[in-house]
Amino acid sequence: MGTTMRAAVFEETGGPEKLVYREIDRPEPGRGEVLVRVRACGINGFDLLARGGRYKTGQAKPHILGGDVVGSVDSYGPGCEEKVGVGENVALHWVISCGRCEQCLRGFETTCLRYGYLGAKYPGGYAEYVVVPERNIFPLGDYPDLNVAAAFPMAFGTAWHMLVERAALRPGETVLVQAVGSGIGVAAIQIANLIGAHVIGTAGSDWKLEKAVGMGVDPSKLINYNERDIYDEVMKMTNKRGVDVVFEHIGGENFGKVVQSVTRNGRLVTCGGTASYDVSMNIAHVFHKQVSIIGSNSATRWEFEQISRLLLEGKFEPVVDRVFPLQEAAAAHEYLDGRSGFGKVILSVGD
Repeated sequence: MGTTMRAAVFEETGGPEKLVYREIDRPEPGRGEVLVRVRACGINGFDLLARGGRYKTGQAKPHILGGDVVGSVDSYGPGCEEKVGVGENVALHWVISCGRCEQCLRGFETTCLRYGYLGAKYPGGYAEYVVVPERNIFPLGDYPDLNVAAAFPMAFGTAWHMLVERAALRPGETVLVQAVGSGIGVAAIQIANLIGAHVIGTAGSDWKLEKAVGMGVDPSKLINYNERDIYDEVMKMTNKRGVDVVFEHIGGENFGKVVQSVTRNGRLVTCGGTASYDVSMNIAHVFHKQVSIIGSNSATRWEFEQISRLLLEGKFEPVVDRVFPLQEAAAAHEYLDGRSGFGKVILSVGD
């Protein structure tokens, strides 16, 4: 009998109860791969979509979710450089690209023709161990709290790619950040602050907006979208000018309002649709004002290396809302689905 491990898995899509904590076969690293002992894994909205069946993953069952992984190097497969020592802590880049297609050769690995995510196409971090290509591990040094570190990779990597690489946010510009209480919203605020941009933030409850004030957002620049019209409030706050950039990851019924809120020659950058992929808008707001609508997909390994250094330098402070043990993954999904937190929900794995 082979070596086993404990994991939270699902065999069929559905509600949180489909996640079951049980024993499965432990993976072994192949050529150029590393076996990582998982210490903590962040939960993302994508995990809920995949478990619920909205996102088709292609991973064989039992399915192991989790792309936000930190842990320690356990062992290497043959042919590895072994630049990170066994036992040292690492964060994982969640995008596994082929390195051979046209997009990869042009440096666009996030649009690789054969890419896959940890927790989607490939088994992720809702388990005691995970195998990844060696090029996907990044040393965490002596970062003091691995639960906090697990709130960093996907949120800050995706937000950095959106704001810096795709939307080219500049100092002095104004950015409308949707859902400031989400992990990616928290990341967007911190990145905008680092750049020197001005933030207008939205959330569905006042207490989340108050938390954003604690992160440096002007209290007069916050909008409860359940009580006030986003477009009307943005026009008041900007003296009818609009914002230079919209940081969008929600989709749904407010999408048309945020498109309308962009100033002339401004940009809207989007990475998802947690509320709904189906949106509607008045196209006249796009062509009359020459608004650019920009898609964005994850972060490259080079970008992740840069922002990992900023994390270790203390420039970023990931926010953890709540930590659940791995065996309570179903309860963690139910909690996150209730949208009652601020920041990231983390699964603690092992010790």
